[in-house]
Amino acid sequence: MLGIKRVIENFKLERSIIRKFRENAACTVDFAKSFQEIGVGQSAVLRKLTAKGIIVRGGDRIYFLDEQAYLKFRLDRTKYGMIALFFVLALIALFYINR
Repeated sequence: MLGIKRVIENFKLERSIIRKFRENAACTVDFAKSFQEIGVGQSAVLRKLTAKGIIVRGGDRIYFLDEQAYLKFRLDRTKYGMIALFFVLALIALFYINR
């Protein structure tokens, strides 16, 4: 259960970070702000978003949210989730068919 709890906490933190960037209008290089101005602290989730190009450096210690990259990230995650769900359902169906 600890793994599921951590996944949920990371998902909530990710949403919180994205919301803070949007609330501070830090969504283009022209409006990039520091993490301190936006109100986010260093975390593994923030590092992941930065590594994936969702949070982008806009200058010297200022960052912005790349909405297009975030949309692609969410669509990819949804796609892979649906594929995993399909396989789980297929395994359940095979189990009941072979019973």
